[in-house]
Amino acid sequence: MTASVGWPEGLALLSSISYSATLVCLRRGMRSGTPLAALLMVCAANALTGLALGWLQGDFARVRPEAMLLFCLSGFFSNGTGNLFQFIGIQRLGVSRASPIASITPVWAVGFAVLFLGEAAGAAVWAGAFLIVAGVFQLSEGGKGAERFRWLLQGAVLFPLIASFVYAVSPIFVKTAFALQPTPMLGMAVAFATGGVSLLLARPLLPEGGAIRADREALGWFAAATLANAAASVTIWTAILGGNISVVVPLSRVVPLWVMLWSWLFLGQLERITKRAVLAAAMIVAGGVTITALR
Repeated sequence: MTASVGWPEGLALLSSISYSATLVCLRRGMRSGTPLAALLMVCAANALTGLALGWLQGDFARVRPEAMLLFCLSGFFSNGTGNLFQFIGIQRLGVSRASPIASITPVWAVGFAVLFLGEAAGAAVWAGAFLIVAGVFQLSEGGKGAERFRWLLQGAVLFPLIASFVYAVSPIFVKTAFALQPTPMLGMAVAFATGGVSLLLARPLLPEGGAIRADREALGWFAAATLANAAASVTIWTAILGGNISVVVPLSRVVPLWVMLWSWLFLGQLERITKRAVLAAAMIVAGGVTITALR
């Protein structure tokens, strides 16, 4: 049985396009800037955007402490821990390789939605999961069989892999909070503010002491990334309010093919797009679509 497609699904897809533009801009900026500088700019911009939109929508009149705590937890996992691991992975692997690995998120998200939110999942979930995992497996460099598995379990690959898991935890907190306080823009503001603060607190534990560095060129690319990410955040938070996690999260993570397109158009020699990377991205996207359309 096919699932109906409405405005939450459309917003989730728009979010994937905006987020792919975010990743490409960050990749360009991180040639001379650091991941932490980019993350702090993104968190600050999204927090301010959420506060402004929340004030216009009257969100502050509907505040409940328990919902605000859940928004904070969402920000800690996604905007703090998840983004940090994702962008370190981009710096070490490249955006066209790190982005597909982090796109395993739909598998975790659907599982969490079934366990904690009572959403339904059928055979299509398993088929989609197989396609996504197989696509990630295609990203391994060299070797066959056990050698590829060892490659996936070591080094820089772990950064986007861990990010994929913590990204999936965040929507569970958000959806639960919306049952108490349906304020997506204020929730977005709280989550990104929490993410920024948690990154600053963890700075001494980060490589190179969590350097915050960006020259003029990097600042320009990071500024473009914040605009794209603000668009992605507004659309996905609104989509989560109106849709099911098991539907909107997979659609919001149909990022790799957009990344391939932008990388080919704008990154030039900075990113080399191989046939294997294209195949892997296509398999991951097909898995997300299968989970969404045939659930």
